[in-house]
Formats: sequence, C-alpha cells, structure tokens
Amino acid sequence: MSDSFAEQLSNVKLKPSKNKTKDFSDPKLAGFITKDQISAYQKTALEANMEEWQMLLADVIYCPITYSDAKHFIQIFERYFQKLHEHQLFDQIREQMHTWFNDDQEEKQWYEQIKERLQKTIDQAFPDTKNFFAKTSSRSAKDTCIFKEDFLQIYRSELSKFPDTLQENSRITALLTAAFLSLCVTSASDVLSMFIISERIYQDMLLATEAQNTTDSLFKENIILRPFVPIDVDMEFRGFVFQ
Repeated sequence: MSDSFAEQLSNVKLKPSKNKTKDFSDPKLAGFITKDQISAYQKTALEANMEEWQMLLADVIYCPITYSDAKHFIQIFERYFQKLHEHQLFDQIREQMHTWFNDDQEEKQWYEQIKERLQKTIDQAFPDTKNFFAKTSSRSAKDTCIFKEDFLQIYRSELSKFPDTLQENSRITALLTAAFLSLCVTSASDVLSMFIISERIYQDMLLATEAQNTTDSLFKENIILRPFVPIDVDMEFRGFVFQ
C-alpha cells in the first residue's frame, strides 16, 4: 500500500530553487530611480496599513510597535533567520525559532518586555477569548505556517474529514485549511514566535523604519489582533478598489 499524502509530505526533502518564489505582496525595496519615486511608493504602501481603515471594523485591538521594536525584529531576523530562509533550511528554522535568544541576553530582554506588554493587552481586551488572529499593520506572518510543530497533525486531521483522502482536491483543500488554522494563536509568545521568523514581517518592518519618523511616539505600526474566526478556505476573495 502506498504512503498517504501526509506521510509523503513528512518525508519530503526540498531542494533549493534557483528561482525564488515571488510573493507579490512584498513591499518594493529596490528599482527606483529618484528619491521622489521612493517617497511616493512608500507613502502609498503605508496608506494601505490597517490603521487607515480600521474604523470600519469591530473587535480589533492594537499593541503598538515602536521604532526600536521594529529594529529588533529586523536585527533578529537578519542575524538568525535570513540565511536559513535564503537556503531553504526549514528544519533549522524550526529548531532555532524557540532557542535563538539563548545566545543574546539583550535581545532576550527585549523579547520578554514586548511579550509581557502584548500579553497584558490581550488579557485586558479579550478576557474571555482564547483564540486569536494576529498581524502587523500591513501583513500577517502566514509564511510561517509550515514551521508550526503541529502543522502536519492539523493537515492529517483535516484530510480525514474527506471521504476520499486520495483525491487531489481533498489534499489541496486540507493543506489550505491546515495553513489557515495554523494562523490561530493563543498567547503573546505564539504571536512573537511567528513574527520573528517571518520574512513578510521582516520586509514590512524594513519599509516602515525607512519611511516613517524614527521617534517612537510618532512611529505608527502595530500588532493587531482580533478573535479567530474559522472560515471556509474557498470563501477567500480578492478585490480591487478603483478610484
């Protein structure tokens, strides 16, 4: 009997790709000709941040990211995870995501401080809510789903709900659902573990620190949380606003 798709996934050894997959939601950080072009692009990108339209939403809380916080996110990613991402050393990312601060007391102190601040915000705003979705002002850390320890277990659980687990569409749907459910967090440490290893968060912090005022009181970035709401993965739609 052939191995299940879940077992095949667990045995996959990915080879580095010569052509890196492009995430088209990445901020543009190069290719400009003039400073005016850079400023215009950065202004447009920041205008899409959640703070600019959050008044339309409910049940959303904010925990401020200071300029110095953003610099810590950048420094930690560059020091411990950037090379691992570039060489697609995913097993090492999993190993290091919970141990990186053992060698750096300064970064560990910052981590403990922001974790305490974030957890206090969560406890005060949502005393009766256990599961959350978290993002920064621009994007989520959805590129980190595969690094969660229980990702394969979640996938198998979702696949078992289909009558035909060998059908390709069943496998794809289970995989997408597992990725979505992996974005559910329960604590500040969950949130920070994802953000610190996320290339998407790293890129957004780079743009924010380059384009915004460096004074902590004027720097406008946040960790944004809301109660986690399960949705059917085929009900995600993309829209474009034309003015």
